[in-house]
Amino acid sequence: MYSFRSPYFSIFSFFCACNNKDLDVYVESDKYSNAADFIGNNYNLTLLYAALKQADLLNLLKEEGPYTLFAPTNKAFNDLGIVRASDFSSMKRDSLRQLLLYHILPRRLYTSDVPPNTIDNKYVNMMEKELFIGYKTQKVCAECNLISDLYVNGSKSVSATQNIVLANGVLHVVDKVLKYNPTIQDVLNSKPEYSLFIALLKRMGDWERLGEPVNTTVFAPITRLLRRRE
Repeated sequence: MYSFRSPYFSIFSFFCACNNKDLDVYVESDKYSNAADFIGNNYNLTLLYAALKQADLLNLLKEEGPYTLFAPTNKAFNDLGIVRASDFSSMKRDSLRQLLLYHILPRRLYTSDVPPNTIDNKYVNMMEKELFIGYKTQKVCAECNLISDLYVNGSKSVSATQNIVLANGVLHVVDKVLKYNPTIQDVLNSKPEYSLFIALLKRMGDWERLGEPVNTTVFAPITRLLRRRE
């Protein structure tokens, strides 16, 4: 059961003759909450809320979006040995941020948007990586209710926890934390001190291969050291 205890928000659009452009405005509503508020007021998603707070992503999930969030339950984090909010404080913020962005699509995706009884439909998340999403519907018997399961990179969302409408998107509760193995590109991109090294790799034609999931060792000089050699 998902309860709401905070103000809710929705997206309203209005038009004004200002430079002949349409203007979309995000204003309060009494119907839906944004993603951050919904998670913060759900007892089964307290660890996800703590992770988002530690990674400084709560403000992002209060923005207009739209977003699709695959939300791991507390048990999903427990299965990884994370049992309390303070456990996230020992993690590297950049790595945690990347892991959480891996669970978010920069669009709305309802189960009705996924072809039924298919697997490995590709959707790009906010890490610009592909998630493989499938949707399976079946009836075990003629009198039974239709079973509809959403699968995301090996995690599952049952029908009762799918398509939770938010003011700025949609949320699906999943039973596992999505596995994310960052590439060398991801690590370098997350740290501004490697910007000059990245530019050098791109000029030499070596950048693209560092985005592949292969074992590679890179000794990466920070920008300050490279500038000394100029």
